[in-house]
Order: sequence, then C-alpha cells, then structure tokens
Amino acid sequence: MNIFFRELRANFKSLIIWCVIIVMFVAVGFAKFSAYEGNPELLAVLDGVPPAMLAAFNLNAFNLTTITGFYGVMFTYFALILSIAAVMWGSDIITKEERDKTVEFALTLPVRRSQVITGKLFAVLVNCIVLLLFTAAAVLLNALQYQ
Repeated sequence: MNIFFRELRANFKSLIIWCVIIVMFVAVGFAKFSAYEGNPELLAVLDGVPPAMLAAFNLNAFNLTTITGFYGVMFTYFALILSIAAVMWGSDIITKEERDKTVEFALTLPVRRSQVITGKLFAVLVNCIVLLLFTAAAVLLNALQYQ
C-alpha cells in the first residue's frame, strides 16, 4: 500500500500538467465549435470533400454542426491524448526506478516483486481514471453552454 501512495505522490505533478493540457485542449476545441454550430455553409463545404478524405478524418459519420457530432470528431483526439498520457505513465513507473538507480532498493523491500509492480500499476490506473474523469467533466462543462 505504501508503494501505491508513493507512486500517486510521485506522479501528482504529472497528473496536474496533463489535466491542464486537457482543459486547454477542450477549451480550444469547443471554442472552434461556435463557428461550426448551425452553419449550413460548412455542410456544403463538406459535401465537396472527397469521400476518402472524409473517411480518413472520420468526418463522414458525424454532423459537425451539432454538439454531439462535433464531440464525436473530438473524441478521437481525446482518446489520443489520454492514451499518450497512459503510455507515458506506464513506461515511467518502471524506467524511473532504473533511471534514478533505486531499483535495487525497491527490490530489497520486504515485499514481493509482484506487490511492487501491482502497487505501481494500480497507481497508474488511478491516475488514468482521474484524468479520464477530469476530461469528462471538462467536456460536459464546455458542452453545457451549447445546450
């Protein structure tokens, strides 16, 4: 349990930075939606785009002039940002010990290696869930102004 809380404390600054990045991305993304909202000219422009390009950017399944359609397009980018954060945290939990030359100390603790790894993985999982909830809250707060 100590390993879990230590990892949460060690990654707290990183979690705050990722939350700020998400808030900025959501704010900028939904600020662009005000230009798309109810714009029939945008639909006319999208009708002239080749179907292959629409499929490449996943625009053919969504109506960008509605909040749900715009969120459907933005969801791809949210998933990309969240997966980058998860990969960075996941790789950092192991490489950090090697980089800081503390792996020998961590493995001499009176706990099994599986408990060390499990504590670290649960800390990363909690960070990912917190970031996901923070993203959902930021999206909902921004989407409320368009309802």
